[in-house]
Amino acid sequence: MAVATYGPWFRKLIHLGTALLLVLVPLAGWAVYRWVVLGLLGGAVLVEWLRRSHTLARRLFLMITHPMLKERERQGAWTDATLHLVGMNLVAWGFSPEVAIPALLVQALADPAAFAVGVRGRWRTDWGKSLEGSLAFALVTGALLWRVGVDPAVAVGVGVLVAGVEHVTREDNVWVPLTTAVLLWGSRMVHNGG
Repeated sequence: MAVATYGPWFRKLIHLGTALLLVLVPLAGWAVYRWVVLGLLGGAVLVEWLRRSHTLARRLFLMITHPMLKERERQGAWTDATLHLVGMNLVAWGFSPEVAIPALLVQALADPAAFAVGVRGRWRTDWGKSLEGSLAFALVTGALLWRVGVDPAVAVGVGVLVAGVEHVTREDNVWVPLTTAVLLWGSRMVHNGG
C-alpha cells in the first residue's frame, strides 16, 4: 500500500490525539488546557504563515505533509489540523468545561469513527462525505454524550443535528465542536431555567 493511502488515516490520528490533550484537565486544570491549545494554535498559524511566505518553508512543509494533505491544502488553504485547533480554541475559550469537554470529545472521536465507516460508504456528497459516515458520526456522538452524563434524548438530538452539520460543511473541524457546544449550552440553559 502506498504512503499516500495512509494519509487520511494519519489525519484521523490527529483528531484522536487531541482527545489525549484533555488529560491535562484533571492533571493541571482547565486554565492550563486552554493555554496549551492556544499555544498550539499559535504554532499552527505560524507554520501556515511560513509556508505561504517562504519558498523553503513551503517545500519543507509539503515534503513532510504531502501524503496527508487535501488538494486545497496543497494549494495553500489552511490545513484541517489548523482549523481543528481553531475549533478547539473557540470552544475552550467560549464555554465552561462542562460544555466544552464533551464538545471537544465529539470532535476528537466522532469524526474518526465517521471516516472509518464512511470510507466504504456508497452515498456521497460532492466533497466526499458519505451518508454512512454521517450515521456513524450521529451514533458515536449520541453514545458519547449519553456516556458523559447528557440526558439521552438531548444526546440523540445533538448527535443527529451535529452529524447533519458535519455532513454539509467542508469546515467541520470548526463547526462540529462549536455547534456541539452551542447545543449543549442551550440544553443546559433550558434545563436549568435560563
